[in-house]
Formats: sequence, structure tokens, C-alpha cells
Amino acid sequence: MKKVIFGLTIIALLIVIFVSNSVAQEEKLVWDESWPTRIRIGTGTIGGGAYMGGSAIANVLKAEFPQLEVIVEQTKSSVQNVFLLENNEIEIGACSLDCDYDALTAKEGTEFEGQDMTDFRTFMPRGPAPILFVTLKKNNINNVKEFTGRYSAGSYGSALSVFIPKTFKVFGNDVEVINLPTSDAVQALRNGSISGFSLGHPNTAVVEMGMTTDILVLGITGEDAEKFLEAHPEYVYPLTVPAGYYEGQDEELQIAGLQLTFNVRDDLPEEMVYTMLKAWHKHQDIVKDTWPALLESEGTQPDYMKSIANVAPIHEGALKYYTEMGAKFNEDACSLNK
Repeated sequence: MKKVIFGLTIIALLIVIFVSNSVAQEEKLVWDESWPTRIRIGTGTIGGGAYMGGSAIANVLKAEFPQLEVIVEQTKSSVQNVFLLENNEIEIGACSLDCDYDALTAKEGTEFEGQDMTDFRTFMPRGPAPILFVTLKKNNINNVKEFTGRYSAGSYGSALSVFIPKTFKVFGNDVEVINLPTSDAVQALRNGSISGFSLGHPNTAVVEMGMTTDILVLGITGEDAEKFLEAHPEYVYPLTVPAGYYEGQDEELQIAGLQLTFNVRDDLPEEMVYTMLKAWHKHQDIVKDTWPALLESEGTQPDYMKSIANVAPIHEGALKYYTEMGAKFNEDACSLNK
């Protein structure tokens, strides 16, 4: 009887070893020697979401492919990253869907007007960002359409610097849009130099300001949001800001905002992009350690890639990967003709 038990134990151990080796072999990812070994990632301001996301990608790639040289570059964010991709100065860039749309259509009145910007593709979602309009309660502004005077739309070249002028143009606000860093915008609102400023949710700067200042947090909502999206289908509505997240915001907000993306150069090999995405999802523990907020966002799920593909073309490698993940795309998902 002992011999039988011993024999069964040995068989069980062999099965475990065989299965473990098989799984390890299946999970082993290979970086083809013909692919670039220097990956430059354009991000945004150090400490911001784009920079943290780019750092997460870098950490994943270095963990899975130690032979790679991966460089995380601080940039002026979305608009500049599109130009850097177009000029082959980076391989991956943190962008936003509206900037992608404006670049691909050479949208009039934007940085991309008259430009031929077609040499990039979307790579993966970074999640949606509800756009906050922050003011002081004493300003008696209760709707985005009521802003006048000077208003800060974030740093020049950021996704916000594109979003805010579009908003005020749709609603006809008499506003002078300026571009202040967050800390300067907070101080300018406190001293009355501006009527408000915008940031994406969630944002610790708004939370901290609310602890010492009577603020009011607004967004584009309801019929206003529908009107805005008629003019700008590259944006998203509704996005949720939970009740009580900011001081003075007692009710849940359903507001319009951005869909954030990471883009890649269109000339990167299909299998290379596919392999990077496999590595990304294989090392979610690294992503969690580097940028936990990303994994908390439902906007990183495969179906969000489908909504992105309805506006801007995705890379063939991303199409392959997200199709395997269960997303169903239209036939023109990789096409420029949206």
C-alpha cells in the first residue's frame, strides 16, 4: 500500500512540474531581435497621471525584457506627444482621444490645423477623466456657461488646454483662457485673479484646496453635455464623480470628460505592439505598485478600446490583442477614415 501511495505521489509531483513548466513556457515572452531595443515614452509633468502611466509601462518592459533601454521622458503632454510620435522621436506617447482626433483631422483652430498627422495609432486606454471646473462659492457661478473673465486651462499643450477653449466656444462664454500650472491656478483663484480653473478627476490639489477654501466643483452635464458632444464627439459623457469627493460637492456629478490613451508609432511591428500589451497585462502587480489609480479605472477595460477605435485608428497589434481579450471591433478599426 505504501508503494502505491509513494508511486501516486511521484506521479502527482511530475504532473505539477510538467504543468508548471508548460505555464512558464506559455508565459515566456520573446523580444524579436529585429525590433527596436530603445523605447522612448513621452509622458507629461512629473508626478502626473501621464508620467506615472509611462513609468508603469517602462517598469513592465524592463522587468520582462531586461535587454531593452527604456526611457521615460517628461514632456508637455498630449499635444507635444503627438508631434513627437509623428517625428519618430518617441515610440510610445501619453495622449488623449480628443488630441488624437484633432491631429488626424487637422482640426481648424487647433495646434494641428494644416498639419499632416497620420503616423501614429492608439495603443491602449488610460481610462476616462471627468473634467472639473473649479471656482469659489462666493463667485456665484453655478453653471459652466456662467464663467467670464480669466480662466486657467492647465499647462499649455495639455489635453485640458484643448478641451477648455472648445467648451467656452460651444457655450459662447466671454472668457480669456490662460495656461497656469496647478499650484499657480490655485493661488490665482484664491486671490481673485481668475474666475476658475480646470483639472481632471480625481485630483488631490482640488481636495487639498477644499480643506481651506470654500470651493464649488462643476462640470458639463445634462443637456449642456449633449450639446457639447454634438459639436465634439471625441469626448465622453457621462462620467461619474462620487458624492462628497470634494468639499462642497454633496451630490454625485455626471459630467463630460476625456478618454485618455497611450499611442504608438504606426510603423512599429504588429507583433511587437502585441507583445508589449501581453507583457503589460502579465505584470499587473508592477502596474499596481507603480500607478494603482490606473487599475481602479474601469476605462482600461477591453471594451473601452472599442470606443476609442470608433474615433481614432488603433494599431494592428492592439487590434490583435484586444480581440483576443474579447472586444469586438468594426472592420475599419485600424483605418484612418473615421
